[in-house]
Amino acid sequence: MGVGRGGGYQSSPARETLKQAYGDCKDKVNLMRSLLAAVGVESYPVAIFSGNRRYVRPDWPSPQQFNHVIIAVRSSGELEAPAVASAGDWGKLLLFDPTERRYSVVLEADSFQETVEVDLPLGFSVDEMPEPVALATPFGRYRADWRVEAGKLFFKRHLELDNAVVPPEDYASVKEFFDEMIADDQAPVVLMRRWAHLSHWKEGILGSPIRV
Repeated sequence: MGVGRGGGYQSSPARETLKQAYGDCKDKVNLMRSLLAAVGVESYPVAIFSGNRRYVRPDWPSPQQFNHVIIAVRSSGELEAPAVASAGDWGKLLLFDPTERRYSVVLEADSFQETVEVDLPLGFSVDEMPEPVALATPFGRYRADWRVEAGKLFFKRHLELDNAVVPPEDYASVKEFFDEMIADDQAPVVLMRRWAHLSHWKEGILGSPIRV
């Protein structure tokens, strides 16, 4: 994966973000951390997956499991709030997201449908694969499903977007829609391989999500 700008992990300089009055989540976090540091407040960037809480799997470490960055600030031991988390040696951290949205989201009509076909490796079978997904909102619809047939793995998805102007107060529904769509697109498939000279099954993992 790229660690540069855009979808990567490297943020723009705080001065540049402030001058342009624009930036993605990691740019805004970097700017906020600079402002906090100027007044003596220590803070840390925190990578998260914004969407399905079960998406991040500790036993499959990968930077591609995260799609958003927020801020953590050290707090006193007495502070109790839903946004305060205990972090072991780090103590208590106050978590917040500096990417509040103030403008409407403009969506343009679009649609596509595609199918990905993958030959299963010889001696392997599918042990786990994602459940079918069907999303429906006032501004768009998305369907996706996986299936195995004749030694092949098929992934089919269909997206329809309408022309829409979504007000800031409804931004969360837009984000949730695309977060769930991305999570489905990146969901892993688990394969099982049977060794010819062994009587038990040995687990194998398809190294990376299928990209379409």
